[in-house]
Amino acid sequence: MRIVIIGAGAAGVSAAETIRKLNADVEITIINEEDSLPYSPVALPEYIEGRISREQLYLWNDDRIRKMKVFYVRGKTAVNVDVNAKKVITEDGSIFSYDKLLIATGGRPVIPDELKNKRGILTLRTYSDAEAIRNKIKERVVIYGAGAVAVKTAVALRRKGIDVIILCRSRVLRRLFDEDICRLIHDLLITNGVKIVGIHEQMRLLGDPVEKLRVGTQELKCDGVIAALGVTPNLPFLDPRQIKLGRSGGVIVNEKMQTTAPGVYAAGDCCETIEITSGIQNVIALWPPAVDQGKIAALNMLGINAIYDGTLPQNIVDVFDTTFASIGSLDGEKITVRNHTTIKRFTIKNGEIVGAQLVGDVNDAGIISNVLKRKLQKTTLKEVLARKSVLAMYASSNSII
Repeated sequence: MRIVIIGAGAAGVSAAETIRKLNADVEITIINEEDSLPYSPVALPEYIEGRISREQLYLWNDDRIRKMKVFYVRGKTAVNVDVNAKKVITEDGSIFSYDKLLIATGGRPVIPDELKNKRGILTLRTYSDAEAIRNKIKERVVIYGAGAVAVKTAVALRRKGIDVIILCRSRVLRRLFDEDICRLIHDLLITNGVKIVGIHEQMRLLGDPVEKLRVGTQELKCDGVIAALGVTPNLPFLDPRQIKLGRSGGVIVNEKMQTTAPGVYAAGDCCETIEITSGIQNVIALWPPAVDQGKIAALNMLGINAIYDGTLPQNIVDVFDTTFASIGSLDGEKITVRNHTTIKRFTIKNGEIVGAQLVGDVNDAGIISNVLKRKLQKTTLKEVLARKSVLAMYASSNSII
């Protein structure tokens, strides 16, 4: 059997490893549009800061690829998938035939309309992006956006002594945390020298490429602008008449990660899955779910029945010396346990725990995630929190669910 994987990120690598672990004979081809070994984009802020080397980014080295017997194609971009002929065509005319295909091309950065016609706008999604930031940003940078990537990048650059200005539409990390916790994050950033400016009509980015930020009558020079407004599915090569796409532009998949085309699967940031706590189908661009989805897709491509139960959003963000974790949904009744240095907040909806926010101590994040997936009842949760730690709560969960 011939399996072709388009993409060498979390989902693609996870799928390949799962396949090879279970079957030594399947032909595995990975097509990576980047001329690079597989690496972790999650660690790019640390690379920018200089805390890790390029080699430490890599998921595989050349020796690992040889031992896995993977035909690894670097620097070729897929431009067409012919689902009838079962072929992938790349921009140089190369053709890769498959019996099963996994689309795992991830996402590409969202560029706001006001920056689309500007030259030299930076993003942080690839190794090349990180190199561009390291080479260009020397004194001051404007980061357009206030999500997790924006904050992680701001912290990394500020630690290097660079002046950082975050342009924010409302509040920092507003989709991950309640307003009071967002305020804690805001204050931590300000205390450590990051400037936060609201996006409004009196703000202007000047020059092409951008050289200055004007706020009212004040003008601040900058080395560049980093657009950090999230990602959109990277699927320019797909024909939506052959493979159905969802409302957010991601590939629609079922619980086996199968698309609407026979023999074609999708995983990672390019596909839409069910968000566990809301039941909404959407693209959830996170590393751990992409790994899980890649495994599920691999098993089903091998004919082993496996079900993906849905995605639970989870984010951990280090803001200088304080760590914040967000799990699941913010929408619902809140139960908060706090002391002088930590906060544990749980969200309850329709009698079930659907989310959690942690500040300071996030060691229980994994355990809480498992509790959320098992839908612990609200009344039981309140009783347990009144007298036990989260760890003890989980340990006794078999008797209280």
